[in-house]
Amino acid sequence: MDKVTHAHVRGAVMICGYDFDCIMGSHVRTRLYSDIRAIVWAICASETGDKPKAIADWFGRDRSTVACAIMKANGLRGYDKGFTDLYDAIYGYYMTLESSTDGIEEYDAPATQEVVEGEA
Repeated sequence: MDKVTHAHVRGAVMICGYDFDCIMGSHVRTRLYSDIRAIVWAICASETGDKPKAIADWFGRDRSTVACAIMKANGLRGYDKGFTDLYDAIYGYYMTLESSTDGIEEYDAPATQEVVEGEA
């Protein structure tokens, strides 16, 4: 995991209208939050080739949580239409930022949609 990959996936989530820091908070367990976390970790794993332990260390989580979330994302993608659409949107924006020639290091745009705990 590196800073640029983290910034791109953070930017992709925020472009989709979600507050990245809130979603990555360990106190929130709604399905929408957990789905987005799983998507973020699956994208990080596929794009960097890092093991769940390295991704978990980067995000301050334990290895088993990240490993299970990655398996969840890979299992739901293509099976659950809503999940697949969300995955494809985040991944599409990630790839746009990744291919940007701007050398983005941090994405600081404000969130356009705040997810409220209890919704999903």
